[in-house]
Amino acid sequence: MITETIAAALAADSAVQGLVADYIVLDKLDDGGVPAKAIVLSLIDSTETQTLKGPTDLERARVQLDSWAVDSSDAKLIAKAAREVMSALRGVQADGTEVRKVTRDTKRSRYDPETKLRGVTADYLIWFYE
Repeated sequence: MITETIAAALAADSAVQGLVADYIVLDKLDDGGVPAKAIVLSLIDSTETQTLKGPTDLERARVQLDSWAVDSSDAKLIAKAAREVMSALRGVQADGTEVRKVTRDTKRSRYDPETKLRGVTADYLIWFYE
């Protein structure tokens, strides 16, 4: 799954690791405690590309990347480090997924009153072959 491919790329990056350690999670933060800094990846939607002859193996996914921290400046640093990883994500990855193109679609600031964390949410469009 493309979110797992992205999580592995983020975990392999020293700048991201320096900011969030091992708190790169899929879909949502655990109920067992909220880390001071984290990245949460969620697959929003995915479609296969079509031609006049029918479907191709090329897929397009929209992935939401939430960067969370206690203060907004740390959330912005995490989001910037994650964006650098996403911008460089090309070619065949360790799991065999071939990433062809990544673009950031939208970005917005957030606040979660339950966890008291501030965040930056960015949606990325990824074209890839699995």
